[in-house]
Amino acid sequence: MSEATRMILGLIIGIAVMIVLVMKTKVHTFIALLLAALITGLIGGMPINNVTVDDVTTTGVITAIQEGFGNTLRSTGIIIGLGRYDGRYPREIRSCRKDLHLPSSKSLVKSMLTGR
Repeated sequence: MSEATRMILGLIIGIAVMIVLVMKTKVHTFIALLLAALITGLIGGMPINNVTVDDVTTTGVITAIQEGFGNTLRSTGIIIGLGRYDGRYPREIRSCRKDLHLPSSKSLVKSMLTGR
């Protein structure tokens, strides 16, 4: 079996495992993604750990997963953080207004304009 065929086969099996884990067994998506990446790399012919032979280092699956997730988080971390800030705090502010029986900003502006 050629190397390209092994990689395609590993990719197909990894995606199938991820779909089954998430949809059928309700495993958390992050764990399913890690397992799918591990399966894809191992079936594709990558070693588990880095291997050095004759001054040539072959990257292992564990290192590839760590570097891949690290690079992804490095480039999207600020966006995720700001998105979380943008979505969570306005919701908390609305719930505090309801708990304290404060008027919403629209009704506050309306009462200031109409005097009621």
